[in-house]
Amino acid sequence: MRKRKQNYLKRYGPTVFAVLLIAVFLIFLTKLLLSWINNNPDSGVDVNAGATSDNAAVSGDAGESDELVIDTDAWNLILINSSNPLPDDYEIQLASIGDDKYVNNNIYAPLTAMLEDGNAEGLQLLVCAAYRSVEYQEDLFSKQVAKWADTGLAEEDAVSAAMTVVAYPGYSEHNAGLSVDICAEYYQQLDDGFGETDEAIWLLEHCAEYGFILRYPSKKSDITGIIYEPWHFRYVGVEAATYIMENGLCLEEYLALAE
Repeated sequence: MRKRKQNYLKRYGPTVFAVLLIAVFLIFLTKLLLSWINNNPDSGVDVNAGATSDNAAVSGDAGESDELVIDTDAWNLILINSSNPLPDDYEIQLASIGDDKYVNNNIYAPLTAMLEDGNAEGLQLLVCAAYRSVEYQEDLFSKQVAKWADTGLAEEDAVSAAMTVVAYPGYSEHNAGLSVDICAEYYQQLDDGFGETDEAIWLLEHCAEYGFILRYPSKKSDITGIIYEPWHFRYVGVEAATYIMENGLCLEEYLALAE
């Protein structure tokens, strides 16, 4: 019996020892990995991945909505459109961006950073329009109405048509200094063609990094009331801009999530 035991140990001993050694090594490696993850929360590794509770399964999208906090009273999220005019008590401090153009002082730094970074990559970004006074907006709007009236439209229809191209005075983001029209030095026409330029493509990919959004995207005119404008960018802050651009929203849709 003793001899048989010795033969058994002699035959299988090394294998058993190897298995035990591997098991100890794996346990040690697992503890080491968990310790690293706990000490590096930004690693992107979720130790709870796959552990879905019943409550999480029931809540679904509701849990995600709870995490989205939208301060509709924040200066950078003010909604200005055909239904929401610039508040009468709105105060603005302007900052010059050169060439007799100005923007809201709060967006000066991110705007100049975006323009400088884009041009550093070989682009020719140029601000074609920035802050506009209400009086200047009135002149633009009147000219647009006259243009449509010349096509034979009645005055009321001409006004409605003009409002899809130029915001009604006091109802324009340009009056708040929060928006800019950006073109290229070699392409200064504000039309759909700008959307095909390298400048427009770069802006779409990177504007959110600086807190800007494409304010009037294509296929959103029924919500914004404004035609597709690949040149019109509005500052809303990095967090809001990232969410809006990643989810293909317009500002109206984003703010509606707070309701």
